[in-house]
Amino acid sequence: MAFVNYFMTTSLEKPELHILEEIMPSPFQPSASEYTYTKPVVVLINGLTISAGESTAEILKQLPNVIAVGDTTSGGGGCASDHTIQAIGEFRLPHRLIIFVPTGYFKRYDGSHLEWNGVSPDIRVEQTETDIKNGKDKQLEYAISFLK
Repeated sequence: MAFVNYFMTTSLEKPELHILEEIMPSPFQPSASEYTYTKPVVVLINGLTISAGESTAEILKQLPNVIAVGDTTSGGGGCASDHTIQAIGEFRLPHRLIIFVPTGYFKRYDGSHLEWNGVSPDIRVEQTETDIKNGKDKQLEYAISFLK
């Protein structure tokens, strides 16, 4: 998520990330790059946004030039980490299958859990099944009109 720094002009605390109940530190710092983007940004989210996409959306929503448009994310914010050998969360099954069991979790900036709750949009734009069948993406259309 280091790219978040390229949208920042001041430092921002990270939301709480717990790995085996240990809170991971370190705030985001603005990039020292000349390429910091400060114009309006729309982050599109919906029920298909999961895991790192959710935590990224939650972080970007804290920036003054960013809004999230769409629908609430899936609420699958658990993380299988390689923080310590005990926390890897990777299990190998027969027939070369691998599953990852979350050993950590994110909290949203309001202190609630990302898992099961997801991230709510700043502006809700619902996408219906009929819209999808007709090739209409209301969320993207809204974002484009917002940025014009």
